[in-house]
Amino acid sequence: MPSGNYTIRLKDSCGNAVEKTVNIVTGLVMNRYYAPGCGSTTGSVTLFPVDAANSTSNTPSATPTGIKIISGPAGFSSTYPKSFGSEVVAPNNQIYLGNLPPGTYNVEIPTTCGLTVTGSFVISGAVYSFNHITQNSCSSFNYNVSLSGNNTNSASITLQKLNNTNNTWQTVQTATANISGNISTTFSNIQSGGDFRTLMQYYTYETGTVTFKQCTEVLDTFTAIPGGLTLSDYYVFSCPDGSYNLVLYAQGITPLKYKLVEKDGIPINIDNNTNPVFTSLSAGKYRAQVIDNCGNIINVNVLVSENKLPKIKPSKLCQGQSGNLVLEGMSFATIKWYKNGVDTGITGVQYSFNPFNSATDTALYEARITYPGSCINTSVFLDLNSMSINSPNAGTGQTITLSINNLSGPIDLFSYLNAPYNSNGIWTDNNNTGYLIENKWYAQYATEGTYTFDYTVNGLCNNTAKTTVKIILNSACYKPAVINGTSIPTNFGITSLGRAGTNQDNWPMIRQSGFIVLESKTKGFVVNRLNTLQINAITAAGNVVDGMMIYDTDQNCLKIYVEDPNNAANSKWKCFNKPGCPD
Repeated sequence: MPSGNYTIRLKDSCGNAVEKTVNIVTGLVMNRYYAPGCGSTTGSVTLFPVDAANSTSNTPSATPTGIKIISGPAGFSSTYPKSFGSEVVAPNNQIYLGNLPPGTYNVEIPTTCGLTVTGSFVISGAVYSFNHITQNSCSSFNYNVSLSGNNTNSASITLQKLNNTNNTWQTVQTATANISGNISTTFSNIQSGGDFRTLMQYYTYETGTVTFKQCTEVLDTFTAIPGGLTLSDYYVFSCPDGSYNLVLYAQGITPLKYKLVEKDGIPINIDNNTNPVFTSLSAGKYRAQVIDNCGNIINVNVLVSENKLPKIKPSKLCQGQSGNLVLEGMSFATIKWYKNGVDTGITGVQYSFNPFNSATDTALYEARITYPGSCINTSVFLDLNSMSINSPNAGTGQTITLSINNLSGPIDLFSYLNAPYNSNGIWTDNNNTGYLIENKWYAQYATEGTYTFDYTVNGLCNNTAKTTVKIILNSACYKPAVINGTSIPTNFGITSLGRAGTNQDNWPMIRQSGFIVLESKTKGFVVNRLNTLQINAITAAGNVVDGMMIYDTDQNCLKIYVEDPNNAANSKWKCFNKPGCPD
């Protein structure tokens, strides 16, 4: 007799008749639906018996009374079989099992009709691939995202912005999965800048209930400034002939244009147009300028004196998930990737893992960088073996005060970390002074102020440790005034009263033993504020004299004109950038 619903009619000898409909099942099979768990290490499943003649049915054909797991992974149980009763059966006559470790499970499901169903199922964790691109315009930005994986049918991606006032994340836009289970969308016309994060939310089964559990994972964090122009980093490559190549890694509205406008305080003009690579440079302290397509301009300090190479940065190297290695700011160059010395055939700034497997992917990675027309021909390395630590340690950063007047060379930032710490971390200059190379900060070029440096040590996946070193640079002159001995005339002064003279008995010489004398009655002293073009025009017109001071609004410094009587070519404007005692 085939399976199906049958109507049975019974009639007695008196003519009375009754009817009853019954479902005849000739055999049961196990149907199943999967939902990977929260993260890559667990999964979930719903199981229910259906008629063997209709094995794709979504409706149970019998009521299960429990489940016996005959065998399964050691992560679930060290002994088998394991039996569970009605606590795993939901009111819809389906068995729900959540938070299961990956592996193959063989099971038996008894039912109220006396039949037992046997079958197996395979659990895997959440595996997905996430890609994103930020597209800036002059007043807003778009954020393009795509997500694919084994559990995105009911997933959503949410873009959130950090509210710095109350330190909470607030939703900007949300996208949900389309019918294929993948998400590909653009968060458009976002006009506010700040710190953002991307969340993925999806659902998994919980044991014994039809209620879903929501899983939330942070896919990405980033800082966006609509129309913003920033110098993210710069790199220096030393050449065999003793010269240097400089690479500026800037981000903004393209095309970007690059210039060098000053070297060791002397104006220069090296216009590289849209090429971020400067070649044949001599050692020195340079002032670089970057201009974006919106007309924004930034001026930054760069120190060209030794190798300052790009670093391979790991991203999301979690077991079973997509991740990558990235060489930032080198998209113009030819990059070849090697694994344990063997050419992988992969080129470009990114080396991808789909997914990452710690057993086979933990290795020494090398990125070989070349660029024609330059001396850039070098390799940088990242040893993932040294990152295979569950508890990275960055130590504890100190707060110190130093005097610029006592500095003549770089500061080793490791000197201001309290041990223990891992030495394979990355230092970040939070003030973007331009004077940090690896762990060495050339503080003698900085001005008075407070500076912070983050030290970050990354382990695999999300294991990260970070600490901060704070350095207070003090450059004030605390030289005491002369209160005894022979008085001497003060040779420099500024007056608004029109009474300065040249004889020793005139002002300011009559004000004894001072470094500088300022004199006014009803008006304060204000230094003229001019931009670089205006200053150059004054200089070209010959309207400058030795000792003249102005404030340069482009270079943000107080300048003095220094005249060289022996060589007019050396006469120039110089920034006051290292306060000290005027001996």
